[in-house]
Amino acid sequence: MKKFTNITRHIPALEKMGARFIHIEVPSSAFLDLFQSIRTTFGGAGWESTLIYKGIPVASVFGLDLETQSFEVVSALLLYLASGALDRDKLIEVLDNGYLLGLLKRLDALDEADAIPKSPTNDYFTWFKGDLTALKLRLELRHERLTDHEKMMMKRYGEAPQGDTIRRDILIPSDMPIHNLHYAIQKLFGWQNSHLRRFYLPDAIYDDLTGGTVKGWADLVGTIFQPPSEGDHHLFWDDDYKSGSINLWLKKKYTGPYRYDGLLEVPLMARRDLQEFLDFRPELEVMEPFFSYLERRGKDEDAERAVLRRAPILELSLEELHNSIIMENGTERLLERLLVQDILAAEGQTLGKEDLLPLTHKLLYNYDFGDNWEITITRQDHADDLVQELKASEEEIREGVIHVLTRHQPICLYREGLSPMDDVGGMGGYAKFLYEIYEGEDRQESASLRSWAKSMGWSQAKKEVKKML
Repeated sequence: MKKFTNITRHIPALEKMGARFIHIEVPSSAFLDLFQSIRTTFGGAGWESTLIYKGIPVASVFGLDLETQSFEVVSALLLYLASGALDRDKLIEVLDNGYLLGLLKRLDALDEADAIPKSPTNDYFTWFKGDLTALKLRLELRHERLTDHEKMMMKRYGEAPQGDTIRRDILIPSDMPIHNLHYAIQKLFGWQNSHLRRFYLPDAIYDDLTGGTVKGWADLVGTIFQPPSEGDHHLFWDDDYKSGSINLWLKKKYTGPYRYDGLLEVPLMARRDLQEFLDFRPELEVMEPFFSYLERRGKDEDAERAVLRRAPILELSLEELHNSIIMENGTERLLERLLVQDILAAEGQTLGKEDLLPLTHKLLYNYDFGDNWEITITRQDHADDLVQELKASEEEIREGVIHVLTRHQPICLYREGLSPMDDVGGMGGYAKFLYEIYEGEDRQESASLRSWAKSMGWSQAKKEVKKML
């Protein structure tokens, strides 16, 4: 069933009457009805942004091939005509030369073909400014092993409806590297860049890429994975905070334009570092798994860890490598110069496989290996769920995309759960903290905890979502 007959029903009259459809002296009721229907149906505003971020200058709209235009462009052009932006002579011209008729026929053809987009927000993610578009991400900080009481505290005082999840939905610039996403995450979750972090892949994706072998991993060092020595200091090449507002410092880091100057992520330097690692230990004594050794030690306290064999390092599995030597930075960390959009596929998007990129539908972020915060990051090519669930309006999505394109800066669309703080002991510790300050019987202890939390940047005050970044 057609959706826009209230507009396209005027096609026969336009074909028959041309410029007379407007009635030269006094606008006809049919003409007024058509333009009112256009404004009512398509909202009456926003046409200018659509044309700008579709790369269509207003001066060129009358030279477009209307038969190839998308629904979004057609509706924007109709709104332009109905907005009052044109003088009477120009309106007569677009009636006389068939331009308005062409737009109505294109709308009717799209309607007839059921080619009207089902998504109210998807088109915003095709808008661009230069090479820049906006990406929609969902970040979920979750802890699956909270006690019922801890979940209750998170729901009651942490504003986390699920009890075990703190969530942020954000828009980011399409050229943002994961290095700069790290700083945005810090701000979104109330942390202050005080601990180590890593971005890594789900086990299945990691195993598929590397084949579970040292050689498979080594082949991708400098392309996907960090070299062995990067975590020592090169990762922190721009960690230059001295004093003042940590939030302003973080904001500068997640605002574009972006660059990555970490020396060991230059492919040549990464390969050189890898080669030094391999040359230092061309062969290894392959040790038995530590859990196996502990099992034997439980039966024989004099047992020593067994050497299973000696082999060239490139012939080992990654499991054998990690059983045999300690690699403080592991082998799974992703290069932080990689762009979010290159690593992370949107829901339904095919992974790169042979072309490598995109790598995954889930990107994992781990911060503070003591408190062990774990965030799962996913990408969507729309924000329909936020609109449908009344968590954000379509207008907020549109304005958010414009913010990203014009300010080269991420923006938060929706939040679920209060931000925690550094050194609170993970999600379980945060739940205990909330219990103590709200329900703890020791008022002095509660006051002390509040004072400490404030010194760590924590606040329970409400904050406008779009101002979180």
